[in-house]
This record gives sequence, structure tokens and C-alpha cells, in this order.
Amino acid sequence: MKKQEKYAWLKEVNSQALQQAVIHLDKSFLNFFRSNFGFPKFKSKHKSKKSFCFPVVNNLKIDYDANRISIPKFIKLKDKDNRLKCKFSRKVEGTVKSATVSQDKDGRYYISILCEVDMQVPNKKPVLRETSRGIDFGVKTFLTFDDGTKVENPKFLKHSQEKLARHQQDLAKLEKGTTRYKSKQEQITRLHSKIARQRKDFLDKLTSRMCNDSQVDTFCIEDLSIKDMQSENRHAMNRAIGDLAWNMFTGMLTYKAEQRGKNVIKIGRYVPSSKTCSNCGYVKYDLQLSDREWTCPECEHHHDRDINAAKNIKDFALPNMNFNKRVGSTLSNGNHLQ
Repeated sequence: MKKQEKYAWLKEVNSQALQQAVIHLDKSFLNFFRSNFGFPKFKSKHKSKKSFCFPVVNNLKIDYDANRISIPKFIKLKDKDNRLKCKFSRKVEGTVKSATVSQDKDGRYYISILCEVDMQVPNKKPVLRETSRGIDFGVKTFLTFDDGTKVENPKFLKHSQEKLARHQQDLAKLEKGTTRYKSKQEQITRLHSKIARQRKDFLDKLTSRMCNDSQVDTFCIEDLSIKDMQSENRHAMNRAIGDLAWNMFTGMLTYKAEQRGKNVIKIGRYVPSSKTCSNCGYVKYDLQLSDREWTCPECEHHHDRDINAAKNIKDFALPNMNFNKRVGSTLSNGNHLQ
């Protein structure tokens, strides 16, 4: 194809990147015939994420001292040093297998390097009630632990909402296709990318701090359906739920706990953790979302809604270790979970 004039642009691309694209196509067809994946589709020129992958066979050169990286057929002709400038998050360890170059929506370029590291995953630590933590997700408070500790919601989107609204109002007044219209679109995209980076940084630091806690070996969380929660709520609540990124938090917590030999236990998404009294097991079915505190009519124990839910999540995740209260099964006996 490179010999044909209409495909002359293929010569501008690293040959290994073209080979990798064919390998990806082969995997897509294998998945289609062997699994339940759909028929392979062409990537959209406008909507798809811009990226390419290439195997690293002595063609990726990294200079940490000069903050430079060399990628085949990607050079800066204007500089004396034609290698690309790069900011490294950390040094590459192990055997480098492949690299993926991608462009974010705000125009920034990233390179992700895949390495093979000879590392043994530690054995899982025993699940003990004393070293376990129940975690309740919330909108007002991002996380609440069963010991009463709370992590406030950073509300990155809300803090930038006013600035974002001004940009969108300005965009509505401009004519589509003009230079000013495209420039305003780029400003909105950069602001959204900044919010996404802030959110990811917050979740990354929070999950690392949690997994590095030597006093906790097991995390008990809810199995939430974000799609169902957003379909049941108003637009403002949907935006707040989306800004929390619970799925991203759960994914980060799971793989970091795996690396440190810790456990993550999920309970069923329909368990009434907020409505159940953590002291006696009474279920207050008429509890509203606006009720942040409530008193059990059975044992008269006063509850903070979020702390009570975190305690119940821990109890449901570790039923055999809580003999004095309910176990996982729900048996109807008045308003109690037995």
C-alpha cells in the first residue's frame, strides 16, 4: 500500500504503529468470533480518542535528566535537540513492552509505557472485624467510615460551575465555525479537563492514603448502580453524583488493595443500610433522603445517617462475625432484620 500514490501518507507513520493497528484488528475479529463482542467498527475520525500504539524494540529513548523522549518519526525540527520534551510522572521500571501515545481533549499529549515487572502480589490478609472498615458513599460527605471519620466532598465541578456557565453563555452568542467560536470551545474543553485532573488527583491520593493505613486490612463498600441512581434523581443531583466519580474511586481502591494484599468486600446494592438501626436491627422504611439524623423508635438510639449506614455496611459484609445482631438473610419479623 505504501508503494501506491494515494497511500503515500502511510510512509509518514512509524511502521510498527501500522503493524500494531493490524494486530488490534485481528484481536477484534477473534473476540467477535470467539466471544459475544460486537462486529469490529471503524474508529470515528471526530469522536474517537486520538491515539496510537507501538511495540518498543530499542526505538524508545528516554533521558530523565534532560526531560526528553525520542519516538520514531516524531521530532522537533526547529530545536537543536530534536527529541520531544516530556514531564515524567515516575521512572520506568522493569522490561518495557509497548508504548501508547494519546491526545487528550484539551490538546495535551500523553505517552503511557507498558512494562513487565517481576513482582509478587502479596497474599490476602485475613478478614477480621477489628481491622475492617465500613464505608458509606454520600453526596454531601464523600465518604463516611464506621468509626465516625468523614471525608468531605471536594465539589470540583461546583466550584468551577460559575466560570463554566459564563463560557457557555459567551459561546451561545458566537457564530458557529468562526475563530472566536472555536477558541471559546477550547476554553470550555480545557476547563473540563482541569476538573477531571483535579478529581483524579483527589481520588488517587485518598485511595493511596487508605491502602497505606496499617490498621486497616479490609474495606467494606456498597455495590452502587450509578446509572440507576441518576435516572431516579433531578438534573442537579445527577450532576453532583457524576462529579463524585464513585466508580473511579472503587476501581482505584480495588487495584491498590490488591497490590498490598488487602481485601475489598462489596454488599448488595439493595440492602437498606441507611434505614436499618445498627444497634437493634429495626428498619425505618419511611426514612427520607433529607433526614440526616434519626432516632430508632425501638431502642431509642440516635443515629447520624451516614455513620449508621457505614456500620450496617460493615455488619452486612461480615455477617458471621457479628453474632449479636442480624446476619445477611432478611426474615420478616415486624420491622426487624433477624
